Amino acid sequence: MKFAKSLLSVLCLSTLGLYSGASNAESTSSWEIAKYPLYVGSAALPPLVMILMGRDHSMFYEAYNDMTDLDDDGKIDFIFNPAVVYDGLFESNYCYNYSNNVFEIASVANSESVTFHGKKSVVYTCSGQFSGNFLNYLTASRLDLVKRILIGGQRLVTEGVGVSKTARANGYPYLTRQWIPHDTHVWAKIFNPVDYTIDGGKNCPLASGCTIDKWTPYGSNEAYLFGNVQRHMLSIKFECSGSGTDKTCSNNGFKLGSMEILAQKKDSGSQDSYLTQNIFLWNWLARESGVGGGVGEMSISGATVTTRITNPDGQNYSTYTANKYNVVVESCNPTKVGVDNLSSRCKKYTNYYNTVGLLQQFSENASVDAYFGLITAGWNRNGTTGQSYGVLRAPVSNLFNQIDQSTGEFANAS
Repeated sequence: MKFAKSLLSVLCLSTLGLYSGASNAESTSSWEIAKYPLYVGSAALPPLVMILMGRDHSMFYEAYNDMTDLDDDGKIDFIFNPAVVYDGLFESNYCYNYSNNVFEIASVANSESVTFHGKKSVVYTCSGQFSGNFLNYLTASRLDLVKRILIGGQRLVTEGVGVSKTARANGYPYLTRQWIPHDTHVWAKIFNPVDYTIDGGKNCPLASGCTIDKWTPYGSNEAYLFGNVQRHMLSIKFECSGSGTDKTCSNNGFKLGSMEILAQKKDSGSQDSYLTQNIFLWNWLARESGVGGGVGEMSISGATVTTRITNPDGQNYSTYTANKYNVVVESCNPTKVGVDNLSSRCKKYTNYYNTVGLLQQFSENASVDAYFGLITAGWNRNGTTGQSYGVLRAPVSNLFNQIDQSTGEFANAS
């Protein structure tokens, strides 16, 4: 969320120059928002915005790295925080069913107002269904957020994964996650109910408790390891027994560790013996070759994935079967949630709704508020030893003629 807000701030404040000057510091409450950059002589001239896009591989990392204080409460959010609204391809306030190899909109999520760590917030829950907020936390890459903000998200524009052109022609656009390479870019998340019962439930904003059935169709007495590779989300189930802080969750005889206990033991210097309970997360990811189960050690076929994970002895392997989900998301379908509950990132075109971002909002109308262009980093060099240089992909212009006004699709999209 902070990443998305930071990008939005850079675009809106630095590039577009939307803030107008204030006469003095004490009058900040009366600041007016300028529609045009201050350095433009006439308010009738829209700003010119050139977007520079690099090819930094870190854009394919997870958007939420579990090492950030997302809600500014002075505490690192190293597990899913239900009181945080996570941005991504899914609508945080929607529930989804996984059907026809894609996530389809089911309904608007239940919402509960809470005060958590001294801050007022809303918790979205989806009993028996997948929560969009939880799925954003699990699956979003940094590049997904960039595209979500700029153009409404990466649209699925070719047939496949169970989505037909007929479905899209009837008004149901689909978004898809970026391709996550099968190398050090893969990431994993843990949901362990023990994390939400420690110290009187300090990590849970709900009086009814935080169990995975509130955000997924899984059982309440289960824990999961979630993996992300290619355009798939994987989930491995760990059955839990016991109660409270004595609850343990295991699969093949090995325990899935609590991130909260691990953090506490690290602070006390006694974490070594406990690390074996987190071996599944580390050994699935921290491979020198073949990250995410190892090349030749992960078989992705059909609805399940077979993966091998190093045992705590560091020598042998155990084989696990994971559920596989395509991170492809139905979006902007008013028949599922009603027009009034559609996201602000959905726009009605002549024939049907489609997703939009800042570029469409500011530049797809005949009377534009801003012109946009694009330069990307290139692979060619200036000479045999020179520096790589950028490539002009699109000159600064109005996007009106680049978008089909009947469907909202980009011209020549592929």
